[in-house]
Amino acid sequence: MQKNQLFSAQITSGIVILLIISLVSIFMSSPSVGVFGALSQLVVGIYSLVKFIIGLVLGIAFCIAFFIGLWFAIMYFVAPDEVGSMYDQLRERLGELFAPATRQINARVGNRKAASGDDAAPATDELAREIQALRQDLDAARQTIKELQAAKQE
Repeated sequence: MQKNQLFSAQITSGIVILLIISLVSIFMSSPSVGVFGALSQLVVGIYSLVKFIIGLVLGIAFCIAFFIGLWFAIMYFVAPDEVGSMYDQLRERLGELFAPATRQINARVGNRKAASGDDAAPATDELAREIQALRQDLDAARQTIKELQAAKQE
């Protein structure tokens, strides 16, 4: 057995044991609800935990963004010439920090576009030809209008 397979088996068994212990503790803490009540309490508890974590992450991100904006506003009153360079430095550092995530997202979006865009090249060529034909028709219509205006003035 390889090291990764052993580690995976240990993680899986740990999760199963944790699930069984938590299920037993929920069942023992409220014996009047039965097994299905304990399972529903477990599901509701996990759902509440996920909601709490999502709210906590969003709240912390909002607070950090607010305080960074407040700091930039204060710095604008103190040294307005330096705020632009500070903002550029912050953007560069955040770009470096989130570069792996953005590359992965761009790769996934690019793969979807490539998978759905196999027929895009012929369609683009066809649209270019139609646009060119419409431009020629528009030029011809403009020329006709000029000729009619010239004939009307004579």
